[in-house]
Amino acid sequence: MDIARSTLKLYVAQLGSAALVAGGLVFFSRELGAATMGVFFLFQAVLEMLMIPADFGVRGAVEKRISEGESPPDIFSTGLLLKAGLAAFAVAGILVFRGRLNEYIGAELALYLAVAVVLREFSWLMMRVLKGELRVEETATLKFVQKAVWIVGGGALVYLGWEVEGLVYGLIGGFAAVLVWGTWKVSTPLGRPSRERARSLVDYSKYNVVTSVQGYVGNWLDVVFIGFFLSQTHVGAYEVSWRVTTFVLLLSKAIAQSIFPQISEWSGEDATGRIERLITSVITPSVFLLIPALVGTALLARPILELVFGAEFGIASVSFVILMGFTLIRGFGVVFGRALGAIDEMRLAAISGVAATTSNVLLNAVLVFQFGLVGAATATLISSVVGTGLDVRFLSQHIDLELPVTELKYCAVSAGVMGVVVYLARSSIGVGTLWKLGAVIALGGATYGAAVLAFRPLRTRVLGTLPVGRLRRWSP
Repeated sequence: MDIARSTLKLYVAQLGSAALVAGGLVFFSRELGAATMGVFFLFQAVLEMLMIPADFGVRGAVEKRISEGESPPDIFSTGLLLKAGLAAFAVAGILVFRGRLNEYIGAELALYLAVAVVLREFSWLMMRVLKGELRVEETATLKFVQKAVWIVGGGALVYLGWEVEGLVYGLIGGFAAVLVWGTWKVSTPLGRPSRERARSLVDYSKYNVVTSVQGYVGNWLDVVFIGFFLSQTHVGAYEVSWRVTTFVLLLSKAIAQSIFPQISEWSGEDATGRIERLITSVITPSVFLLIPALVGTALLARPILELVFGAEFGIASVSFVILMGFTLIRGFGVVFGRALGAIDEMRLAAISGVAATTSNVLLNAVLVFQFGLVGAATATLISSVVGTGLDVRFLSQHIDLELPVTELKYCAVSAGVMGVVVYLARSSIGVGTLWKLGAVIALGGATYGAAVLAFRPLRTRVLGTLPVGRLRRWSP
């Protein structure tokens, strides 16, 4: 498996998807405002939190077992049956509490939640099966389709005056499209479900669910608490700033997704040395864009939110900076966390997940009430540090971790130089219009790129990932 090629395809597809989503987010924010966007984000937050009981770690278990070659057809069929039961349980909960859910979200959307849960779960299961078949890059196309249907379809409905319902219809349509196309693309046939395969999936999923919970909680718990303690306008402003930070995390996630099947395969062969070299080689690319993003956000947070999305979104400027700090920590964490799961140490990954999730819940409950949006962002940052720290500790118990310290230092120095240039440019020409803001950001990006390319080892690493000449492998 060519890790670099797989990551590149995945990243390019995700980048196109991110550009589409960014454009849609700007359009929706300007058309609907922060309060209406807050209603939609609360719908999404409840949907994602419902994925915990609707999935219970089964999707990840199916990917893992199929990647091991353990009777894939039987695993696939058994996984489908388990998913059907879990999804039915989640839908029943929605129907029982639909009144309270509608009140919390701020619109009559609970029944749409039931439909979205079913489509979301089975469409995402198809993508996990593709990953288990070592076809990771193909899942990027499916994710792009989901985003495209949501943005284009939802955008058309919003333009026609459907408001938040238009966004929800677009989201559900995207899930349906992925389910149909993903089912067609999967090459693993249906087999015979069995108790033995179910036990195998449950043995993995009972630990995988904890790390899954960590992801859902890390991404959505702050929004859930903001919905309880603050207004829907605050929800909209905060979530928009969060979405912007996730764009720069795309490369890190693409790398983590690409290395999982390969590390899983090498783990079965006891090829520890190859795993160690692979992890070391992907750390710098994983955080390469996150370091300058943090510096740039610290200098330009408020103008980015107010000029691009609208003046009312500026209330989230401080939390925007803190959340960008979270993405830097997460850039390391996604690699180490996925590596733990790939070497079949889900018990340890679960421990770090429990610690991070617990700290996130407790901190959000206290800090959102006391400090609002800043408290929510701070809780997310601290819990990420806890989880990533434990992942590093546990992973180092099984393999020798070696950080590329020199490369990381040079990235930091290059980002510092970029920060000085951005500060001087902001002071001299200002950032009062979108054109000036774009010019300052472009200047900062060019400065960082030039500084990085001046360092030969880092230049080799970066250019080795680009589609020029012979694509270098990260895998040793």
